[in-house]
Amino acid sequence: MGLFARRFKSMFASQKKVWQQLARNQNAELFKPGIFKPYLVLKKTAEYEIRLNSFTKMVGKTPIVTTRFVLNFPEESDFRFVVKRKHLLNKRAPKGLEPIVSEFENFDRLFRLFASNKRKANHVFTRNLLSEIADQIPYNDLQIEGEDKKIELHIRPLVKDLEQLNSLFELLDHIYHQLIAEF
Repeated sequence: MGLFARRFKSMFASQKKVWQQLARNQNAELFKPGIFKPYLVLKKTAEYEIRLNSFTKMVGKTPIVTTRFVLNFPEESDFRFVVKRKHLLNKRAPKGLEPIVSEFENFDRLFRLFASNKRKANHVFTRNLLSEIADQIPYNDLQIEGEDKKIELHIRPLVKDLEQLNSLFELLDHIYHQLIAEF
């Protein structure tokens, strides 16, 4: 199915049905914590735990819905990183991080990578991983942050495309294994 057809289909898809199917595909559980609380998909493995949920933030009078993946793992490291979609307002590195230029042009054209250690960043963010991140093109705003025992991935808008959600789970798994291999 083409990108346009997938996006059109996902506009009218039910979040509950898509996330139920995702939970089945990922051997995870779907929760509905309360009436006004968003759905939550929880996947636990022996190595880590991934939570998928959404939240709404008001920007002026406009509600902006964001899909959030949080991967928690037991190993602690001093390596921090941020990957943001490139735009005019995010040229400056967050405090304590330095900008990293990769050797992969497709990634550098679309994203900015900031990390606390350039050598470790080059080992963790391999060409394959950068390619996986660059393939997440349909989304206007993609951000990945890693620090201490947690990796967070935020995407706007709400993701109701099953194929895309599965690929994001795989992306987080790949980032986790790259981090573990480095440390």
